[in-house]
Amino acid sequence: NLEMNLIGGHQIENASLAIGMLKLIGQDKFNIIENDIKEGLKNVSWPGRLQVIQKNPYIVLDGAHNSASALALADSIKKLFSYKKLICVFGISSDKDIKGVSSVLDTLSDIIILTKASDNPRAEDVARLKQNFPNSRHGLEETNDINEAMRKALKLADKDDLILVTGSLFVVGDAIKYLRMYG
Repeated sequence: NLEMNLIGGHQIENASLAIGMLKLIGQDKFNIIENDIKEGLKNVSWPGRLQVIQKNPYIVLDGAHNSASALALADSIKKLFSYKKLICVFGISSDKDIKGVSSVLDTLSDIIILTKASDNPRAEDVARLKQNFPNSRHGLEETNDINEAMRKALKLADKDDLILVTGSLFVVGDAIKYLRMYG
């Protein structure tokens, strides 16, 4: 009978682990009662993690940057949303699992717009990022400007599509700034 303010099956697993750890540690270490847990789950907010910030078209933000988080994201997107095409705005730091995340997004996305965060010195170069996708792939676009990437995604999206911004919390943060200014 618990409610959680986060979506995605992986979030249920995470919450279950957190509750299990609290029970294992015991109330003699922390004065946390069951109502505290219920309220915490009900009111939790985790920006940039399967965060829906718009509908018609959906805009979903998630900072997935390794293959496990990308697979969890893909699973959640498929189970939770109904859409005609998925447009992915993707930028990632050079020290992350670029190949693993790219592979998942290549399968999930109809259109991929490769970009990079504005204030991340570790951001992967868009030309190098492109090398992780098949040369024959249709619907692969590139821009070094996150604002241009968001403009492209919004222009390409119909009201029944889904725009996914992912790969880096830096990219997610830039997308939020763009949408606050122009959305």
